Amino acid sequence: MFKLTDNTNEILHQSSDLVQASLFYLMGYTRFLLMAIIVAMTTEKAWGYISYDVQSTIIGLMDQRGYTALQKVRLTRDNVRPIFRKDISGKAPPYYEISAGGQYYVFSASSRTGDHRLVDSGKGIRATELLNNQALTKGETCDKYYRITAVSGLYTCENSKGLLVASTYDFVSDSLVDNVNLKNKTYFYHLQKNLRLHLSKFNKEWQDLYKETKDSAEWTTEQILTEKKQHANITRYAEEALRPGSSVKVALGNRFSRVSIRVTGTGRNSSGDGEPLEEWQRRLCQVLDRVCLNGSKKINKEVIEEAPNGISYIKLSVSDDKDGVRKILQNTEVEFMIEFHVSEYGRHLLVRKRFAIDLSTNRKRRWSRWFSFSVPQEWRFPDYNQHRCCGCLSGCGPVAWAQIFAYYDRLAHFSSSSGYSKDLYRCKSGILTGSWACIAPPKMNTDVRSYVEHIRSQVDTSCILGGGATTHWDMKDSKLKSFYRSRQSGGTIHGYTSWWSSLPGIYRKWIRNKAIAAVKQGYPAIVGLWSGSGQHYAVATKYRYRYRKYRRCFLGICGRWKYKYDHELYYHMGWGGSDNGWRTAKAFSAFVAKK
Repeated sequence: MFKLTDNTNEILHQSSDLVQASLFYLMGYTRFLLMAIIVAMTTEKAWGYISYDVQSTIIGLMDQRGYTALQKVRLTRDNVRPIFRKDISGKAPPYYEISAGGQYYVFSASSRTGDHRLVDSGKGIRATELLNNQALTKGETCDKYYRITAVSGLYTCENSKGLLVASTYDFVSDSLVDNVNLKNKTYFYHLQKNLRLHLSKFNKEWQDLYKETKDSAEWTTEQILTEKKQHANITRYAEEALRPGSSVKVALGNRFSRVSIRVTGTGRNSSGDGEPLEEWQRRLCQVLDRVCLNGSKKINKEVIEEAPNGISYIKLSVSDDKDGVRKILQNTEVEFMIEFHVSEYGRHLLVRKRFAIDLSTNRKRRWSRWFSFSVPQEWRFPDYNQHRCCGCLSGCGPVAWAQIFAYYDRLAHFSSSSGYSKDLYRCKSGILTGSWACIAPPKMNTDVRSYVEHIRSQVDTSCILGGGATTHWDMKDSKLKSFYRSRQSGGTIHGYTSWWSSLPGIYRKWIRNKAIAAVKQGYPAIVGLWSGSGQHYAVATKYRYRYRKYRRCFLGICGRWKYKYDHELYYHMGWGGSDNGWRTAKAFSAFVAKK
């Protein structure tokens, strides 16, 4: 019979503790492993759910000022929401809305939208969340989101039965959907009916946008080919410029394979010349930092990196030794492409990204950062809203002017050197004779309503279909000029309009440029733009632009280098802060109040 000694007992206790600790360790490790698998599955599922083009756009933006939150964007289905279009069929969504760092972004899923890569962005509540909340008040749930208009950013959602249950604004009266609307049981039924009636008009807006973007460098330097088209001869394409010392991140996505790089031409040789291009392949590898070795077409695996958000990419860097690059390439602008395969929606696609080494003497960058301008202390700009008065809604024109005059009043109170008068907004004893000591509020209240109504009388706003309508000639009415001049000594109001453009709402570059110039000078500009099926006045307070260097090619023959510019304005829409954000700069009328 085995007898336990004190020493044996101690050993057993130690063994028991060791086994127990091991079990706890294994349980903890298993839990950790399980969590890691869940996170990995969620990440894979989320990015597998997003198109390659969205991932490519994120990689291109995430290092730029104002977009760094995209580096660590949450990869959950609730954070990444698909948005559809009425004129685009198919299961694959044309857009994705993503929230990151307190901002929302709406991205084109592919070039088939005919839209820009980044179509909408801003701070505050995202459009889909606004729709969810609105639907909830009616006891409904958003099953599918839609982007209805190209410029103003009208979004709607439908329930599982295809019935419209929420809208970011009322495109008939050009105002927010308010409590009065929500209490009306047939409101969304009639809104959906109007939407169907105006679909052809909305589709025309998309067609016009497509004409602007179809040859844009945003899309044409990249080809995404289905299996049927992968062996087709692509005759028209564009190349993005890479200068000595420049670099670019090429997104690979999260489901990529067979990555290669190859020379496609030199200006002296075409891709059909065979042997000569092998020497140029070797030269290309010499001037690119570690991307390919010894003239190989295979990508060096060491240059494939993964961003914190889970998207893989290659960093293409050209040697900064300009003379050395010229010598190796014999002063020849070598053309090449990065080529790889991705899986998307059950399809196997071939992606081609085209570049050329730019050896011209022009020192402009291949793809500039954003250059930004803003009115002084832009955060003081108020966000007012339309209200019901005078037989209809107050109108977007009076609200736009009220926001500008109130902004000037706020500057006067917070900065003695602003040059603006504290008389621009009065209260307590009335709009005309009240005290100048009060500060115009940042949000809507009873006094602001009276203020808007008085301005409404200065611009002769009238009621049309329940909305307040102000013509472009009344937006600079002599009564308004007198109202402004009596409070801001020496103040002037400027209008930039055209009978042949402003009345029918035809966008003009010269009018847009006047609005841009005003913002660059520090003045907010009222901009006339299309909002749903009607015209709308919003206030632009910030402007930014950037450019990309590229050239177009046909049958292997490439033209001169060109610059493609992106111009964007930040709009306060006059809907209480809802839907404020950056959008492509367009205008068919513009108005500015100067001191």
